[in-house]
Amino acid sequence: MFNLAEVWGLRPDGSNPVRHIEKYPERKVERMLSGSDLAHLGAALSAYEGSPYAVAAFRLLIFTGARLDEIQSLRWDEVDFERAELRLASHKSDKTAGVKVIHLPAPALAVLNGLMKIQGNPYVIAGLKPGSHMVNLKRAWETVRAKATVSIWREHDDPAIAKLVADLSEKLKREPSYEECLRAAEMAGLMLPTGLVDLRRHDLRHTFASIAASSGMGLVLIGKMLGHTQAQTTQRYAHLAADPVKSGVASVARQLEAAMEGRKTSAKISDISGARG
Repeated sequence: MFNLAEVWGLRPDGSNPVRHIEKYPERKVERMLSGSDLAHLGAALSAYEGSPYAVAAFRLLIFTGARLDEIQSLRWDEVDFERAELRLASHKSDKTAGVKVIHLPAPALAVLNGLMKIQGNPYVIAGLKPGSHMVNLKRAWETVRAKATVSIWREHDDPAIAKLVADLSEKLKREPSYEECLRAAEMAGLMLPTGLVDLRRHDLRHTFASIAASSGMGLVLIGKMLGHTQAQTTQRYAHLAADPVKSGVASVARQLEAAMEGRKTSAKISDISGARG
């Protein structure tokens, strides 16, 4: 008679030789944007030729610190322009908590005011299908961050990298694509830095929180701005402060907007360290 445990290489219960060895902890690497990164990202968003609703989604993520699903599925009846708030009936952090409020600073309100409402579609980030919201922002995001990366290379401190992009632009009589730059660099034996191609959409939320922390805002305020329900979730970001939530959100958004337009900010955005969560 065959012993199935032996045939399939199975061990008796309790005989695993590595059962007392702790698993190596997985660490999520969160990307935080510098002031220069934000300037290049802002320029890439402005130059994006695809759906304006995709650009609006990314800008709202940047200016509010909201989660992707909260913005992607946002309905116009959840936007309170008079109170400058989004009022969401349910959200990821606590489905039983009732209405979640996301405060809308001036840059976020400008984004919303600039969007065209589509008759019969209740969603802010309108999709191609009638009455639906956009369901896949991945391709738009990849296009934007690749364009921002080429812009970073064009202005890179390494003259060889900057020259490669400039020469390629002259040769093509247009801005080269990310892939074209990679091919040219490979032929030249030049290693290009990562740029923003590893930037995730969720990293925009972490950048928002990190700028709040670097501006001296504390745990309670940052937690309220992000909609955290547990203090330990916010612990990675800052020390306690007592500023009002609305003024805090407005301050962060103003600094993000200035950085994306290449203007100086009061926050030391370039000094942001790798908070995670």
